[in-house]
Amino acid sequence: MRGYTGWMPGDPSTGRSSGAQRQLLDAAARLFAEHGVERVSVRAIAEEAGVSHGSVRYHFRSKQELYREVLREYGPRVDRSTFEALELELGDAPKKEHAERRLMAWLGDLLQAVGRPVGISDGLMHHELCRAGGPSDLLFDSSIRPHHDELEALLAGFRPEWDPRRCRVVAIGIIAQAIFFRMARPVAVRLLEEDALDTCADEIAEVLVATILDGIRGT
Repeated sequence: MRGYTGWMPGDPSTGRSSGAQRQLLDAAARLFAEHGVERVSVRAIAEEAGVSHGSVRYHFRSKQELYREVLREYGPRVDRSTFEALELELGDAPKKEHAERRLMAWLGDLLQAVGRPVGISDGLMHHELCRAGGPSDLLFDSSIRPHHDELEALLAGFRPEWDPRRCRVVAIGIIAQAIFFRMARPVAVRLLEEDALDTCADEIAEVLVATILDGIRGT
């Protein structure tokens, strides 16, 4: 049940940086993911990176600029490559089957994230979601909004009788569930043994997808 890679970490090798700048980005990403941007000082970032305090100001005008760069490189992002491969595979499949398989693939890959080890992008997402004002515009516009819009379009194809508002409401509910399941991985680890979660993650995702699809079909 593969097809859409969901929230994936940015590729740290594709940034603008090298040398001390790269060290600062890597160090800041680790600290921001663990503690949140508000609780990390510029001095702590410099020490973690093994560079001078002044080096931070030399490469980045402010901690906020550094944080924005970290979000661009390490934050969750949309990767459509395998989803586009599914489109080619489906070809001229009947419209109803086409819509259902696209939706199943999208949901399956999104929810399978519960089985993947928690990484830097998850830490960044966690702290962003816990902010008083919610996630920053950068994270919202680069990841959350595109996921929602994609899902809303898939729902419209699967249930063409729904009006736009219904598709939007259901998409919001599914996105909220997906975020919760990803952030709840530590809970799953404690309910199961670590090895057990790794071996049954796909099964958990299949159950979640089936439950959501049953709800959509019956709504």
